[in-house]
Amino acid sequence: MHDNFQRGHKYPGVFISFEGGEGVGKTTHISLLQKYLESQGHEVVSTREPGGTIIGEKARSLILDPENKGMGVRAELFLFQASRAQLVDELIRPSLEEGKVVLTDRFYDSTFVYQGLAGGMDMDDVRHAVRIAVDGVHPDLTFLLDGSTEASQVDGGEFGEGGDRMEQKGGDFHTNVYDRFRAHADAYGHKIKIIPYRSGAIDEMQGEVMGVVDRYLLFKERLESLSS
Repeated sequence: MHDNFQRGHKYPGVFISFEGGEGVGKTTHISLLQKYLESQGHEVVSTREPGGTIIGEKARSLILDPENKGMGVRAELFLFQASRAQLVDELIRPSLEEGKVVLTDRFYDSTFVYQGLAGGMDMDDVRHAVRIAVDGVHPDLTFLLDGSTEASQVDGGEFGEGGDRMEQKGGDFHTNVYDRFRAHADAYGHKIKIIPYRSGAIDEMQGEVMGVVDRYLLFKERLESLSS
């Protein structure tokens, strides 16, 4: 289904994205991974979607404003791509060119799920829009913090009034999102590393994340030494 959408990029840095539904701890795990990588001597940049730039944060405000209840899924798609294109050009690509590690809270897999699989848009149309926005910059590693098995226990898993526009879509929508994320990750196979969400098991989950990242960095280092 998604096998023709390639991962990786041509720059010396490392690009890692974190995906998942609401409340699965993406921000927490990005912060922990950043501290760990910096302790190992890496220069790390963390960002988020939508947002990460002045233009992106303005798009984020439009997307998440609860007053914009009439926003359709196609409008969502293009606002996300506008934010993403600016983030790639202004922050992600330059950081990768400088050999930095870039960590992002969401990237295009969220678009595939929220606007495509859960939102009902044609996946070929979604992929086409994403390709234009990312302009050849794809994550080296993607982690799915999978809330599908514990949807009722996910931190902040009660949705409805009082949250942002996406949170106000309700519990049924977000349960569907958890399930769609898992199906999407399964379709990609090894390209997306699934970390099952376990309430109260942050250290255990982060240990899995660090193990995958360590192995990837070692592989990358050995590959570069062979080609030099």
